This record gives sequence, structure tokens and C-alpha cells, in this order.
Amino acid sequence: MEINENKDFHGKKEECCKEERRSDKKCRENEKLCDKLKFRAEGPYPKVKVKCENFEYAQILLKDYAGTGSELTAILQYIYGDSVLGDRYPDVACILEKIAIVEMSHLHMLAEVIYDLGVKPKYRTLTDDCCNNYWCGDFVNDDECICKILKENLAGEKAAIAQYKRHIEKICDKDIQELLGRIIADEEVHVKILTKLLKCYCEGCD
Repeated sequence: MEINENKDFHGKKEECCKEERRSDKKCRENEKLCDKLKFRAEGPYPKVKVKCENFEYAQILLKDYAGTGSELTAILQYIYGDSVLGDRYPDVACILEKIAIVEMSHLHMLAEVIYDLGVKPKYRTLTDDCCNNYWCGDFVNDDECICKILKENLAGEKAAIAQYKRHIEKICDKDIQELLGRIIADEEVHVKILTKLLKCYCEGCD
């Protein structure tokens, strides 16, 4: 397989990371955060009992499941960050991995609801005339710098919260609404964690 060096070869990782503050004392003190933090909100996830199949609701939830700003995109964005930061920032990489695990549970719960609503939980969204828009790897940002990675993840969490809130208004099913609300609570925990990391490593950076 031929690799386009200009696009795929990362070169010298440090050249793009001048804004990083790895030696900052406060950051060093936070290196054990991965073992101390809670990555989920308090309380169990509500059980969803789908009363009848509903294509419209499944169509909405597929956007949360495998759209551009979806749980699938979030999982792979976090895993990407974990992979490229692992050597330089093992503490941050560990945190990104554990957030990804929470997002995986969200993906699983959405898949079950979508299936119960009568639609196969493929990694795609559906148009009104049932055309498939399949998930694409280009949805994942491929920056290597810690600040850009953290900012991308934070923006993704905030966008996900806003999307879930819009979908709660569109879906008139109390069980599904409660599930989406509980997922939002987790995403808000992630926003707090990422904001803390950004302040530590990237304060004052563009």
C-alpha cells in the first residue's frame, strides 16, 4: 500500500506542538488524575422499553449513533488522541481512553434502542427516503498536538450535548428522553474534565 507522505506521514511530532506546557509543575501534579477521576455521572442509566417501532425516532437517534457528531465519532476521536499522545502524555492518553469507554456504553445503548425501534443499527444515518449516509473516517480530526486534540474533543462534547437536547424535544417518548438526558449528564462530566486539562496544558494558547 502506497502512503502519501505529505498527508499521512506525521514527521516530527514536536514541531507542531510548541504551545504545549509539558514541564509545567501544575501539569505534573495532575498526572495521577486518570486514577482519581470519575468519568460517568452519578446514577444508573434508565431502561428503555420501546412500545412500538418508529422510523422517525430511529432516524433521529442514528445521528447520535453514527452521524458526523456522534458517539461513534467521539469514540474514535478519543482513541486517536490516546494513540498519538500516549508516549508524550500518558496521563492525558489514559483519560481519553477512559472517556472513550463511557462513549462506547452510550453507543451500545443507542444501538439497542434503534434496533427496538425497527431499524438496523448500522454505522450510518438515514434520509427520509431511506438512503444510507455511512460513517466516514474523515469525521475524525487528525491533529497531533495536545491542545488541538483537547479542543476538538471539548467542542465535540459541547456539540453532542446541544444535539441531544434538540433530539429530546423531537422525541415524544419519556423513556428515550430520560436515556438521552442521562447521556447528557455523562457528557457534562467530560466537558469539566477536558476543560481542566485544557487549562493545565494549553492556557494562553491560540
